[in-house]
Amino acid sequence: MDTPLIGSRETNYKFFYGVGVSTIISFLLLIIITSYSASIIGDVELLIKDMHIVLQGVKELLPEAKFGADMLNLLCQNKNFTNYYRNVRPICVERH
Repeated sequence: MDTPLIGSRETNYKFFYGVGVSTIISFLLLIIITSYSASIIGDVELLIKDMHIVLQGVKELLPEAKFGADMLNLLCQNKNFTNYYRNVRPICVERH
């Protein structure tokens, strides 16, 4: 095993150390990418928690919005209301 694999003995050592350094660099890059991915996952977890809170608020407000839309529909059917509140007339026209 005294014969070098690639060229001379010095070239063989350069190749060996070059492969070692590139392996260490690859490992460091892998660690950096993994830690960055872990931090992004943490941010996504916080975002999902915030979305859950927002969706709970939407679920609470949605029935009230439906009630408001039904109320506006009833008011639009009343001619006195649309005559008195002229700014509502375009909204009532869009609804029919």
